[in-house]
Formats: sequence, C-alpha cells, structure tokens
Amino acid sequence: MRFLHSSSCQGPPLGCQRGYIWIVIIISVASWIEGGMSWWANSSAGKADASHMGLHGIFYGSIIYLWYLARKGKLSIADEIRARFRCARWNVIILLIFLAGLVFGEALPKFWRPTAVSGPDLVVAVVIGIFGTLLTIFILRKMRVDHGGLEYGEECDRGRRSSHRVLFLDAIGDISISLAVLISGVNIWIDPRRSWLDPILTFIAAGIIIWQAYAMLRSLRKDEFSHDGHHH
Repeated sequence: MRFLHSSSCQGPPLGCQRGYIWIVIIISVASWIEGGMSWWANSSAGKADASHMGLHGIFYGSIIYLWYLARKGKLSIADEIRARFRCARWNVIILLIFLAGLVFGEALPKFWRPTAVSGPDLVVAVVIGIFGTLLTIFILRKMRVDHGGLEYGEECDRGRRSSHRVLFLDAIGDISISLAVLISGVNIWIDPRRSWLDPILTFIAAGIIIWQAYAMLRSLRKDEFSHDGHHH
C-alpha cells in the first residue's frame, strides 16, 4: 500500500485520504461479518462490539467527505473542525440509542434467564473484528510515520492531528473490548453453561464504549474551541 505525499491546507495528504478510504472498507466489511455472525451466535456482546466498529466506519467516512469539501474549497478549516464534531456527536447519539436497546432489551433478560450462545461462532466473529481493527491500527500508524503525524502546517492542521491521535487510541480501545468478548466466547465454547458471561460482557463493553465516546467528543470539542480561540 503506497501512501503519496501532498501538502495542502485544503485537505490532508492524498495518501492519508486513501488510507482512510481503506479503513472505511475494512471496518465496514469486518463489522458486517462480525455483526452477522454475532447475531447467528446469539451474542449481545458480539453485537455491541460490531456496532461500535461499524459506527466508527461511518465516522471515518464522514471525515473523508469533509476533507473532500475542504479540498474543493467549500469548507474552511474552522468549519471542517466544527462539522467533524457534529458528525461525532450524532455518531455517539446513535450508538447510545443502539446500546440502550441492546442492554435493556436483550442483555438484561439474558442475565436473568440465560439463553444458549454459540461459543465457536462468537469466537470466529470476534477474531474477524480484531483482524479488521489491527489492520486499521496498522494503516493509521503507517499514515503517521509517512506523514510525520499529519503535520503539514500548524495553522492548517491542528485539529486534524488531534483527531488522528484520537482515532488511533480509539482503535486501541476497540482491541481491549474485542479481547474481552473473545475470552468470553472461548469460555462459552469450553463450557456452554457459561452463556451467562455474554450479558455481563455486554454491560462491560457498553461502559467502555460510552467512556471512549465521551473522551472522543471532549477531545474534538477542545479542538474546536482551540482553533476558534487561536483565530480570534
């Protein structure tokens, strides 16, 4: 995968944009496969993990679209940063609604009356999700190395550098959630009577996802205020 160098205040290097396109494709495919297999395995924790990854794909896609508008001169840097925060906020709102339905509509009933979870299917589903996240981390790391942390102009890219860092750390957080679900799946595979682990991991995953979402919004909001203050 070759990343091309380019410097413009109307968008990041073209190689970075191509990198994000690859990420959107990888995340979309991995999240759909993991989500479908988690549904087949009757795993609420797997669905939570897949939904988190899928909504990340939507957010990455919105970043690409905003960069396209900036490159065409239809958005200023300040407008782009504000739009990115609004996209992230709506992303989090949708995720919270889905998680609330998953926790209260599916995981809680399973906690009181455990239903069978297919351990082998859950393990395969989560391994696919982990593989997709690892590829995402590799591409983000590759872009950071090739483009000096996206530092192609301090005035131009203060918010973008921070967003890149937030997405990288968020991907690392995804791995921790997936590993926890994977351990749960292995335990259920070994002993199907441990299906009660699935709703517990759903609660834990939901808590971690909410914490990550808050951290991401706080960082992007800080970028917005920092950029506005710098120009006023």
